[in-house]
Amino acid sequence: LNLAHQPRNSLNMLSVTYLINRIASLKLEPERHPIEGDSRARLLRLGIVASARRFDLPLRTRALYMAWFIAAVLSPKTLTMWLVSTAFYPERRGVLSKLV
Repeated sequence: LNLAHQPRNSLNMLSVTYLINRIASLKLEPERHPIEGDSRARLLRLGIVASARRFDLPLRTRALYMAWFIAAVLSPKTLTMWLVSTAFYPERRGVLSKLV
C-alpha cells in the first residue's frame, strides 16, 4: 500500500477508499503501517466523517460505509481481511452487492 502521501488535514478527506487502505494496513500489518499516530479510534472517526460527507451517494450507501468502518475496526483480523476483500473486490460481496 502506498500510504505515504496523505492529505495535510485528514478531517477534510472524502476518500473512503484511502481510509479503507489505512485500516487494512493498521489492522493487518501494524508493524509496517507507515502513518504515525493512526489508531483504530482515529480511523473509525475519519471513516465515519468521510462517509457522511459523500454527498454524491445515497444515504443508504453512506450508512453502509459507516457500518463497514465500525465492523472493520472492531472485528478480529480474519473478519477484517474479509471486509477489506469485499470493499475492493465487489464480486466477493455476494448478496451484499444488492445493498450497495
